Amino acid sequence: MARIEKLFSYLYNAAKKISNHIVILTITSLLVLMFATNLLIQLTHKNEQFDELHRNAYGLMDSFIGEKETDFFNSEEGVPKIKDFYRKLNAEETFDYGVMTRQPVGIADLNLGTSYYHGYGTRPTEFINDNEYSSVQVNDVSLNRSAIDLTKGRFFNEEEYLYEDGKQLPVLIGADLKPYFDIGDEVNISYLGREMDYAVVGFLDEDSYIVDRNHFTVFLNKHFVLPAIDIVDDSGRVGRTFQQRVYLQNTNGVIYSDLAAIAIVDKIQRFSNELGIEPHYTLLNVPNINLLGLETRAIVLIFSIISVLLLIISIIVTMINLLSKTDIMMKNYAIHYICGARKRTLGSFIMLEMIVSFILGLMMVFLSQYFLFRSKPTNWYLITAILLLFVLTPIPSLVKIANMNIPEEMRR
Repeated sequence: MARIEKLFSYLYNAAKKISNHIVILTITSLLVLMFATNLLIQLTHKNEQFDELHRNAYGLMDSFIGEKETDFFNSEEGVPKIKDFYRKLNAEETFDYGVMTRQPVGIADLNLGTSYYHGYGTRPTEFINDNEYSSVQVNDVSLNRSAIDLTKGRFFNEEEYLYEDGKQLPVLIGADLKPYFDIGDEVNISYLGREMDYAVVGFLDEDSYIVDRNHFTVFLNKHFVLPAIDIVDDSGRVGRTFQQRVYLQNTNGVIYSDLAAIAIVDKIQRFSNELGIEPHYTLLNVPNINLLGLETRAIVLIFSIISVLLLIISIIVTMINLLSKTDIMMKNYAIHYICGARKRTLGSFIMLEMIVSFILGLMMVFLSQYFLFRSKPTNWYLITAILLLFVLTPIPSLVKIANMNIPEEMRR
């Protein structure tokens, strides 16, 4: 008990040296921190809505650019490494890996006119290549998560995603292209510079669509839908350059998982480290990842704890500062009381000082919110902090005035 009294006495004496500027600075710091915490909470809420809307879908993007790509694939181990990486993604049990790439294809014997060519309506005619058609390459995960229905035919089976030289692959035809094909028709398609044989196995319903890794909706009425192939040919007849292109596309897909984003990042980095892939892949559409590898929720918790601690400190500092000033002014208050002033009037002096400190602090907070964040200066965090500070800090000073001993104060 004696130690507590000694500590309070020390704080009380120190408070006498605290100026109004420090009190105002403390209040301002508290309110700014409260505002920042509220912004983070709003951000977290938006991120949760984003995750719910997009079903926890995270895009995966390689970091092979310029010399990094050249150096990696000049190595004999480059293609086998990225091929193993792709297979690890497909075999992982904690998430589903979807492939949906938008590589146009060439079909030399199909002359449907400019309106069917890839890029029509989105680029000038002179930049549209004849007999180049829009196409998407998908795996079974993307097909299962898409809004694709067939009017006739079937989807791909598991074996049809595996490719070796000379193998005929299946293709699905968009609704607008249906009049030009029949089930079983054979089509020679140039995909990533390689001529490959396909057979029509189904027709898409009108306005079927799929969502890419950036959450853009792609309508498939004029598209050829190809299986995202996994090359199992070890004969050497499938060139390394073609394999490099295929797996660079296939490893830029979408991860669907209920895991926290940071856990997925750890898995992807572990795969890269195990296979010696440098640079690592990057996860897209991840609003929950923040500085130092922390998620937004964790940062909100940290800010909230600091805010509560600063609120307590602000109440104590302001309370002791106000109490020390009241103690200094007690003789003057006693004189005013003898002259007919009521204790309620004396208490209003204290409240006036509190109001001035709050107005100055709030003005700085509101101005910073408006000019720095372009945000409205109202949220429940600020209101709670203001009420607690305004209600709690004057209590000891008001109690001291209410219990004022006139004779004793006059002898001071």
